[in-house]
Formats: sequence, C-alpha cells, structure tokens
Amino acid sequence: MTRLSNRSIPFSLSLWLIVFLLAPCILAAERERHAIEAMVFHSFVNDLVALMLPLVFMGVNSEAKSDIPLSLIDAVYCKTEDRGGVAKFLGLLYPGESVGRRIAPMLREDDCNGSPPTILKRLIASPDSPHWIGFVELDVKWTPWQVQFIPGKLHALAKSQHPKVDVHLSRDAIRVYPTSFKIPADNGKLIPVHFALAMAGKAFVLNGLVVETPPAQYIPTFTEQVPEKLLAGANAMIAIPHAVANTILTQYLAGAPYVIQLIPSAPALMVKNPVMTGSRNKYLTTSLLGLKEYPDAFNMEAEWTGDDLRLGRLELTPRRIACGTDVVCQVKTAGLDALAASLTRLLRAQYKDIPLRSVILQDVMSVKLNDRDVRVRADVLRAESTATALILYTKLTLNAP
Repeated sequence: MTRLSNRSIPFSLSLWLIVFLLAPCILAAERERHAIEAMVFHSFVNDLVALMLPLVFMGVNSEAKSDIPLSLIDAVYCKTEDRGGVAKFLGLLYPGESVGRRIAPMLREDDCNGSPPTILKRLIASPDSPHWIGFVELDVKWTPWQVQFIPGKLHALAKSQHPKVDVHLSRDAIRVYPTSFKIPADNGKLIPVHFALAMAGKAFVLNGLVVETPPAQYIPTFTEQVPEKLLAGANAMIAIPHAVANTILTQYLAGAPYVIQLIPSAPALMVKNPVMTGSRNKYLTTSLLGLKEYPDAFNMEAEWTGDDLRLGRLELTPRRIACGTDVVCQVKTAGLDALAASLTRLLRAQYKDIPLRSVILQDVMSVKLNDRDVRVRADVLRAESTATALILYTKLTLNAP
C-alpha cells in the first residue's frame, strides 16, 4: 500500500505536494493531452531494484532430484533491449531463502561485459559467500499492470566439487509485482493509481493512470525534451500538465482545505479549490482563501515567474457578499477590504521571491517493498513552466530502515 504524507505544507503550494504524490498519473482517455510523465535515470533504477531484494526463485537440484529455493541477493542494471523494452540485469543467487538478508553490493557495472566464469571466481572467493553461488541473467519487464522478474541463463560455481552440486532454475521461476495501488487521501477517498513503466537506455519512463479500471493495453512514453546535460544532482525529470493537476484537484480533492500558517500570533488561513494555468516562465494559481470566521472570503492569485519559478506577485480581493446596502453591510465590506490588504502584506512579506521548489522538499510517499516501509524523498532542484505543464528537475532518493 502506498500512502500520502500527512505533513502540512505552507501556502497554496501544498497542492503541488499532493499532485506530486500522485504523479505520474493520467486522468483522461486522450493520453497525449492529459499525461503526467517522468523520466527517471539509472542510479535510481539500481537503488529501486536493490530494495526489492532478496527475491526467491525456485530451483531444481538435479543430483538430489528435489526443489531448492534460490535467493537473488544482488543485481546490477546492464542495458535495455530495443525490442520489447526489456531491462537486462545480472543477478547473484545464493542457495536457500535469504529473506530479509541484505549484503553489500558485490556485482559491478563492468560485470555486464565480463566473463561469467571470471565473475563467479571473484565472487565465490569472498569469505562470506556460501558453498555454491549462481550468476543469472535477469529480464525485468512491465506489462499491464505488473512488473515481471524473469531469470534466464544460470551460471554456477561451487567451492568444492565434492559432493557435486547441479542446480538449475525451474521453468516457472518468475516473480511478479503488481503496479496498481490504492492511495488514501485525507478526505477518506481511496485514489486508484495504476503505474506503467518502460525502459529507455540508462533511464526508465514512468506514467500512471488514476482510474478504477485501467485499459488492457498501454504504452508509457515521455514526450518532453530531455536536455543533453541534466541539472547537477537531478536524477528525474517530471512534466505535470496544468490540465491534469486541475483534474486531480476537482475530481478527487474538491473542497479540501490547505493550511497557510503565518506568524504564530496570526490565525491560520485556509486555501480551497486551487486552479493553475501557465505559460513560458510564468505560472499562475488562483484559489479561495479564508479564515475560520470568514470562510472563502477572498479570491487569491499567486504568480510565479522566471526560469526557476519564484513568487513574484500575490493579490487578495474580497468576494462580495450579498448583504444589501445598509450601514452594517458597508461596514462588513470595508472590514473585508482592510483584512484583505493586511493579509496581502503579511503573505508578501513572508513568501515574496520564495522559489516554488523550496516548499516541496520532503518525504512524499511510503511504499511497501519486501515487507519494508520505503520512504521516497523528492528534492525539487528546479521548477519551470510552459504553456501546458510544470517541469520539475528532481533528485529522488529511497530510504529504508
């Protein structure tokens, strides 16, 4: 189960945390117009697979004519086949069920081009290695809606040939992980998220659908142009169309309030129903803002500008109340005008020129992998806007106990 973070985020920018938690996702049939897409690079691929280990495959001991569990305890990504989008890994197998056991990485990227007998001799020389080890070629492939780990050719070596060890993998030695989840939102709804992925050289493309029943066929893509040199420190590039963000907020999070905490002596402000639009180097959010005593009293506009988006303009305007033309109504209207001016000054003083990326640096979700709660942290290093999407250059990291 994947779950949303419950951490409060200041200002209306909290909506971007929620959108980012759900990214990548799709919310309409016209995929090319309504897809959040991510390109995640190879360092994260290896980290993700490492946290899924150990995987236990079923082998066959030919000498004893019995089944034997084989644990994949280390793996390294090598390449992607052009046909079929299959990711090629090399893996290290130990006999028995090494459930919960983690070892220091032993395989290296240069093993992808090495000789299996040479690699096995190096690995089995470790004082911690068992009496027998296996070296397996592993295919990792996504099909709707699961990831398959498919072991291929097995090379093996024993420290001693007495007694002889003859182990091979059974024909059905495949492990499968589903890629569909239910994410609980604060309003009690369970949001169905169906992830899709494809390998792309030294990276993988990640999309997803937020629908009850995903289509039987789906091809994930990344349509944004990836720069020749990625921003230093970033290992992911995410494109979030404005239309998708608006759909998430109206379809799943309609009316959900977001808290803006000002100075301790000021009352908390509540933001609702945010909507965003954008253009090149300009990003605009409009929403309702209110206090406990004056719910939804103001319209708020926040404009972010620049090649790394920063808050440049913020305006509050009172929503006109239907109270007639008497003196009491005039006093209420004047009071809201004065309150809008005061809150605008406070918000500008606290948030002017703040970069968009600075308010979404945090642990964003938790994923259950091999009975471990793995925290996904997203540090956004740069945020850009186009006419159709928000582009985030991000450092993704995985943390596990």
